[in-house]
Amino acid sequence: MGTRSRPTVSSALVLDLYDGLAEQGFAFPSDLEAIGVTRDALLDADYRPPAIYVETLWQLAHQRRAPDHIGLLVGGRMHDGAKGVLSNLALTTATLREAILLFLEYLPVMSEIETIEAESDARGLRLVYGYRDAAHYHQAAISRSMSAGVTWASYLTGTEVRPVKTGFRQRAVANPDRYRAMFGDGCVFGAEADYLVVSHEDLARPVLSSNQLVKKILLEKAESIRETLNRNGCVSQAVEAVIEDNLHRGVVTSAFVAAQLDMSRQTMHRKLSAEGLNFTTLMSRVRQAKARYYLQNKRCNVDELSVLLGYSEPSAFYKAFKSWFDTTPRRFSSA
Repeated sequence: MGTRSRPTVSSALVLDLYDGLAEQGFAFPSDLEAIGVTRDALLDADYRPPAIYVETLWQLAHQRRAPDHIGLLVGGRMHDGAKGVLSNLALTTATLREAILLFLEYLPVMSEIETIEAESDARGLRLVYGYRDAAHYHQAAISRSMSAGVTWASYLTGTEVRPVKTGFRQRAVANPDRYRAMFGDGCVFGAEADYLVVSHEDLARPVLSSNQLVKKILLEKAESIRETLNRNGCVSQAVEAVIEDNLHRGVVTSAFVAAQLDMSRQTMHRKLSAEGLNFTTLMSRVRQAKARYYLQNKRCNVDELSVLLGYSEPSAFYKAFKSWFDTTPRRFSSA
């Protein structure tokens, strides 16, 4: 791997976002010039813009007082000129379930900063949306991703697909009816996470444009892009991702993480050192971020948190927490 320190996204993602904001009057050609790119450059499917472009466009829209439902406006439209590899791959799948699972598997091909976790639900599949780095989190960006998912589900199946239930972390919105129009009546605000639940019935719906031959070609393309990202990406980002995904399963060791990344423990440490980091620092960084998230959004107790963060004893978590935040978990959650 190289030492690229900044994550990237697909050019199609930036193009779709820019055009969507421009249509609403919240983005202009001068914005692209300011961040050092042109719209023509974004038409190149092989171009990988830095993820900071996405964050910058959202910040500009916010500064220009875009409405709180701007994410719905951008995500709820079909943009034929901004279909990336994953969008085209989804078009070739057999069912909506397959389209979703493949999208999740190759999500870094579209965005190295977004996360979507699939969880089993009695009613179907629960999809939880987020960002690897809290610095990239914008509620409008989350709303855009969720509304794009619903819009694409309906487009792929030729049937109106609405989640069984949809949750948003934001506690209040100016126009809740706009959210219900997009996601159905089961919208909950002030939820513990940003999520939507897709029913078993909708998951089983066939994709109208299914094509196994084209799917094979696009899968090879997606795999090639993912392998390139893995080679070029910074090791610290990959290490943090493995830690985050496995903390709740127990103590995560450097040997385990190295094995997940198909490299020796010594190689991983050497590459982290080249980035000015070490495994202990990254472990602490992930644990701090997750502790803050769980206390602010899920109201876990110390015993539960110690397990979720991979500590063998609650006392060890308590001691670490005080060293991070100079307060106790109880006081932190009530602040």
